[in-house]
Amino acid sequence: MNTSISSSTAFLRWAGCLTLTATLFGCGGGGGDSLPPPVTVATGNVAVPITAASVGALVPASATPTTYQFTSGFAGVDPLGAPINIGGLTTFAFTNAAASPTFKITNGGGTATGTTTFGSCTFTVTTSDVAILPAGTVMKVDPCTLSVATSGVTADGTSSTQNSTLLFGTTSSTTTGVTVTIDSAGNVNVGGTDVGTVTVAPVTGAGG
Repeated sequence: MNTSISSSTAFLRWAGCLTLTATLFGCGGGGGDSLPPPVTVATGNVAVPITAASVGALVPASATPTTYQFTSGFAGVDPLGAPINIGGLTTFAFTNAAASPTFKITNGGGTATGTTTFGSCTFTVTTSDVAILPAGTVMKVDPCTLSVATSGVTADGTSSTQNSTLLFGTTSSTTTGVTVTIDSAGNVNVGGTDVGTVTVAPVTGAGG
């Protein structure tokens, strides 16, 4: 009789151990083997034409306008198609995000300012002491594109500083940092302005 009771007790203990093991490990109740969610990143860079809708990316509401440097200047054409070549170290910035945003160009110790119209970028100079850009100059650059190095940036809605360049015609500026946010759907925001989308994908092997 005692042997039977002892066997029953041992069986119940064994069954209880199996239940506890299944709860902790088979259902993940112990938490030791759970994996973090995969890390998702942008798989490429983004390039967007500068328009009235995207120019705000270069004129953040809470920061100074983004200035780009062209080490050897850049070129465009006047309304008749004649070339205008700005040589030497040149900087460029949009100075507001209006429908026809203002701009500032520095070159050779002088400064030219004016307004912009789009369909590419056409700059109309209103004030200037830059020799090649007297007041009244109208200069078109085509293409007029912002490129941002988004490849590998985590697509989780957090902000980071990434390199960007302006392309005026065939000339690219040097890189300048801009604030970039990419969400899980691949929507790209630069400086508080939505500029486009990129493809996003989980990082292979993320989470161990």
